Amino acid sequence: MRRAIVGLMLIPGVLSAAWVGSRGSRDAVASPVEATASARLARMMQGRFEAPASGTGEGRVGAVARRVCRVSAPTLGTHVLYAEEQFASTAGHPLSQRVFVIEGTTASRARVREFTLLDPGGARGLCDDPTKAALTVNDVTERAGCVVEATWRDDHFEGTTRGSTCRSVLNGASHAKRDLVVRDGETSVHDRGFDPQGVAVWGHLSAPMRFARRAL
Repeated sequence: MRRAIVGLMLIPGVLSAAWVGSRGSRDAVASPVEATASARLARMMQGRFEAPASGTGEGRVGAVARRVCRVSAPTLGTHVLYAEEQFASTAGHPLSQRVFVIEGTTASRARVREFTLLDPGGARGLCDDPTKAALTVNDVTERAGCVVEATWRDDHFEGTTRGSTCRSVLNGASHAKRDLVVRDGETSVHDRGFDPQGVAVWGHLSAPMRFARRAL
């Protein structure tokens, strides 16, 4: 149970910056045509998602809701997303809040940089509150070494962090790893923490969390 919950807290999350004027303007763009992988990946990861409950007995974890929207953050990049996750049964109490900057200029490759918020409470509910929809470099801190390099393959993106550079100290871990698969309508995230001997000590160890899109 402890491992599953700790893993949820570090999910990224996970993410196209634009000038934001209304709630609708921050939702996923319907058109699937983009010139770069970064724009395509940003669009595909936006929306309202839910991962079903998993486990049984004391190890059961409830359904997790994810909301991902665009934010205006020109000092961070062109494609910037805010991701907030919470148990579906406890609205208003986030498990995880992250900012993702998606970069890359080719048609098939993009990278996802992850940032934590210096004031997570102030950003809570950002996707539904236009007054909170602008961020700057002074509002976030990057998780160095945690970049996901993603590649477009047929109909989806898949990517992973590299090596052991993404630092984590939870449950005795020395580093974390993330595998990411993004399809239109589904985002699959597999986060795990490993100790110096390479033994997994937190996260969803046997399978990724699969978030299905419920709405744009």
